[in-house]
Amino acid sequence: TNKQTNKHRKQTYKTNKHKQNKQTKRKMDEKLSPELQKKLEQHVVNSAIRQNMELLITLSSDCFEQCVHTFPSKLMDKTETSCVEHCADRYIALSQRVGQEYQKIQMNKVILARMKGSSN
Repeated sequence: TNKQTNKHRKQTYKTNKHKQNKQTKRKMDEKLSPELQKKLEQHVVNSAIRQNMELLITLSSDCFEQCVHTFPSKLMDKTETSCVEHCADRYIALSQRVGQEYQKIQMNKVILARMKGSSN
């Protein structure tokens, strides 16, 4: 069902973020002083929280605007609920896809930089 798919996407997104944060932390461990490392880790955590909040706010606003047009009661009807769920699923899937493509681009930049560095 849509709810299960949405829940799976959210779990996958969190798992991927967790793995990415662990990899970033390992790289930071190698080069930074403990104080600077702690500040950087806090910045990364705050940045992730801020991005997730912005995503939720944008998703809520966009999906509400697209799906809810009247206010006959304090509850959404089945059509509005279904529309919001579908919109949220699409939005999360798109966000994940953009994040994955961005990671690929960044990884390619790192690889190119390493290749240029090793050829000098």
